[in-house]
Amino acid sequence: MHRNRAKQDARKTPHVEVRADPCAAILFVYRKFSTGIPEGRKADIFGGSILNFNVWLTPIVISLMISILVSILRRRSSSSAIRGAARHRHVYDQAQCGLLSSGWDGKVLDCNEAFSKMTGHGSREEMIGRPVIDFYADPAERQKVVEDLLRIGVVENVRLKLKRKTGQTLDVLLNAKLSRNGRGEPFEVQGTVLDFTEHCRLERKLRWQVQHDRLTALPNRSTVDDRLRQAVARADRNGTRFALLCIDVDRFKFINDNYGHEAGDEFLRQFVARLSPRVRAADTFGRVGGDEFVIILDNFQTDEDVARVAKDLIRSLNTPLQISNQQLPASISIGIAKYPKDATNLADLRRRADHALYRAKERIALILIAAKLRNWHQILARAFEGEEAPDPQKLVRHYLGAGDSPSLN
Repeated sequence: MHRNRAKQDARKTPHVEVRADPCAAILFVYRKFSTGIPEGRKADIFGGSILNFNVWLTPIVISLMISILVSILRRRSSSSAIRGAARHRHVYDQAQCGLLSSGWDGKVLDCNEAFSKMTGHGSREEMIGRPVIDFYADPAERQKVVEDLLRIGVVENVRLKLKRKTGQTLDVLLNAKLSRNGRGEPFEVQGTVLDFTEHCRLERKLRWQVQHDRLTALPNRSTVDDRLRQAVARADRNGTRFALLCIDVDRFKFINDNYGHEAGDEFLRQFVARLSPRVRAADTFGRVGGDEFVIILDNFQTDEDVARVAKDLIRSLNTPLQISNQQLPASISIGIAKYPKDATNLADLRRRADHALYRAKERIALILIAAKLRNWHQILARAFEGEEAPDPQKLVRHYLGAGDSPSLN
């Protein structure tokens, strides 16, 4: 009788064979409870050793099982999130470019080590809470970034100058994005900062080499042409005027042929050093050929101002240049044309200045010839068209040197 009752109880109680994975067991029991478990049903659940137990399926037991399951799943999800955050932090810290997050109040929320080293303002922990504007060399650039973020939400490849703690400036490229909260209000800015100071240095060096003469460091022909076009446009726009002075070094071929090219190069360097202090910073002094130079005298007041500059340039060469333990006399011929008085376009202005230069060189040649002739007074009078003729003896000594002066008798 007792044996029969035990058999009946066994038939009433579902027999569940469970493996060691508790999550799988709980899911199985929950599913069976919701659909009903036929008597004698055997469950195969993967993983672990087989355990046998009887479960009376009451609501309390099922609720407990569900709670355990939810706790396990949350714990697994939390562990996965922690591992993902750790991987993200590692990538963030190891990035070679600067990474920065700031609140809309303008204070640093987070940054990586690359950014803290870039600015030199301390470690990452010391950077947090600092005003972002402290890193800008020009606060106006920061304001422009803020305006662009409010207008379009992102800024891409914006060139900025940041300042280090030492005061040194850095050229950087900024890419940033504005995040808004659920109410559409700005609350955070994430940005990347790439230091390309060395790139800018090389870029400036290459640009300088393209635009300047290597021997004298003066603007070259292409730069002079560009500045002449700018001078014409500026004069037309503002109603101002400028003068073009074409300068030629006298007897430079003689120096090159007799003293060598190295001496000729040194002669030109010293020649430029003599004339440069006589040229205003706003004007252009350039080399356009071997012994040909140009000065763009911008926005002069009177014709006498131009003549005064030309005379000052000539006087600067009164003292001979010291080249390889030798004193070599230096002199120049100058042709002047004024815009828009002498020409109303650039091509005509060049022609007028070149013509004036050739006339100046002809006068010098006549002076040297006249120095050997008895009627030098009449020759110079015709050459200078009524102007006061110079003393040929002094001019010969200036242009040829005292040892080369021919006799005037």
